[in-house]
Amino acid sequence: MTRRAVKVKPGTHPTPDSTALSAVQYVDTDKVFFRGDKLCKYPGWSSQATTFTGAARSIASFNNGTYNIWLIGTHKRLYARINGTDTNITPLLTTTTAIANSIDIANGSTNMVFNAVGHLQAVGDRVKIAGAANFDVYTAATHINIEHIITAVTANTFTVVVAVAANPGATSAGGAGTTYAKQIAAGDISQADLIGFGGGDYDEGDYDEGGVFTTAFAYPRIWSFGRYGDGSVAICPGGNGIIYGWSGSTTVAPVKITNSPTALWISTRNNAIKARGAGSVKNMINISGVGAVTAWTPGPTTTSYADDWEEAGRMISDAYAGNIGLIFTENMVIAEEYVDLPKLYRHETIMRSDGILGPMARIEIEGQILWAGNHGFYLFNGEGIEKIKTSVQDYIFASSDRGGNLNRSQRYNCFWEYDPANAQAVFHFPAGVSSEPNEYCILHMPTRTATLGTRSLTAAEQIPLESYRLTAYGDNTTHELYRENSGVEAGSSAMSWHAESHWRLMTDGGLSQEIMEIYPDATQTGDITLTMYAKDYARSTDTRTYGPYTISPTTERICPQVDGHLVKYRWASTVEGGDYREGSWMEDVQPGTEP
Repeated sequence: MTRRAVKVKPGTHPTPDSTALSAVQYVDTDKVFFRGDKLCKYPGWSSQATTFTGAARSIASFNNGTYNIWLIGTHKRLYARINGTDTNITPLLTTTTAIANSIDIANGSTNMVFNAVGHLQAVGDRVKIAGAANFDVYTAATHINIEHIITAVTANTFTVVVAVAANPGATSAGGAGTTYAKQIAAGDISQADLIGFGGGDYDEGDYDEGGVFTTAFAYPRIWSFGRYGDGSVAICPGGNGIIYGWSGSTTVAPVKITNSPTALWISTRNNAIKARGAGSVKNMINISGVGAVTAWTPGPTTTSYADDWEEAGRMISDAYAGNIGLIFTENMVIAEEYVDLPKLYRHETIMRSDGILGPMARIEIEGQILWAGNHGFYLFNGEGIEKIKTSVQDYIFASSDRGGNLNRSQRYNCFWEYDPANAQAVFHFPAGVSSEPNEYCILHMPTRTATLGTRSLTAAEQIPLESYRLTAYGDNTTHELYRENSGVEAGSSAMSWHAESHWRLMTDGGLSQEIMEIYPDATQTGDITLTMYAKDYARSTDTRTYGPYTISPTTERICPQVDGHLVKYRWASTVEGGDYREGSWMEDVQPGTEP
């Protein structure tokens, strides 16, 4: 009898090189990762109380000098999360609607009702009242002509809560000058090809059927953020949206930064705001003055900058590696460097063969930029671009007719998160026909090991403010917020995980081999199971199953007596409170018989 190690190559290899391998590979994994070559259960996460609504696409965080603030941008609203409380701070429209003599409030009540025919607002929306006059016990400037959160609606009324109870109450109050301003309209929840006559290729499709336009899309709302000045935050909802500034107070919504253009994406660097796709020009770069965010017009004595990069397409994102910024389009990458006066900025196209899948499909990691393009993963270290070769390249990026699983029609919903404790970046993407990210790929940065799994998330805090990071899932009906690397459970439920190998050729000779005993070795909490499968020929459908065998933290050995020419293994657990880190498993084998 011979004792040998049970070795499986780390990562997921969904398309093995052959069906009889001398080195076993994992082909099916979920909720696992690797420390070096050792299999580990995925870090747990805890559910956080939240009141946000809409599809969360971006999470940013900062400290305003008093407390930590997380900004959660959804397609419906923008929220500020402070001390566990979510407040809707969605910017307001500058247009107002007159509602003269419209306020009703009952004696002893703090529920102030505004009569506004066909207002089309919802509970939780932000609204600003202006022009109302003093009445009852209310000083209008203090109690009424401020921003409120709507607490109840009917078709023709909306209600807010005021700080002081009415005495004796009033009807048709407020005066002739009362107006209200609504929050900006919701954006698109997901990406959509525009379909109609004239779309599609000239010589394809039936005469009377619309085709898909290849250059016109509906884009999901994805907010972008940046810090500037004395701690203020620049905010843009994307989609040729206004650039807003916010001081950190939840009593006042962000307001338009004076003179700023609209933009597809914004960021901040060197105390300047950078607008990509500025002023309705998809390839326009417009940068505010350094330390002067209201100065946007270039001049001989200013540090403002504007230039359209003629060969570029729609600028949808950017990121920074040291002093070098990368501006991303869907099929091109442009480097940007600050060089001071007189030129201010230097630009150079450094990639024409690929771009980026979507605005959040890039992340800054320890002075480098990692992103997902149309054809794979890329890393920029400040000097050059590396295309990262992984075992999941075809699984994610190949065309659907060649087995690729990325739903390219929803590519804008892809995003990254980074787990510094385990030195791994996690790429979330919509697979199959899913419109929201439902699968992930863990990329271990030191080894480039790639591991697949399933999880439904729509946003992550890319640069964590604290020792943990927030992630979110949001659509039109479900809204969840999580704290990552928190415990061992999947929110409030036990985490189910598994790792299954491909077939391993047990011997080079004519005889089969028999695995008599297996000796587990792991740092383990709770039970796991091991199931083994055997067969005699690579193409055989006659598979024998052994197990599942329950392996507790004290199990010394199991005796499966697996006989065959080929064998594969499946480790799994669904135990609440369980955790697992692989050690060095061993097995005893002896010659078997001819098949």
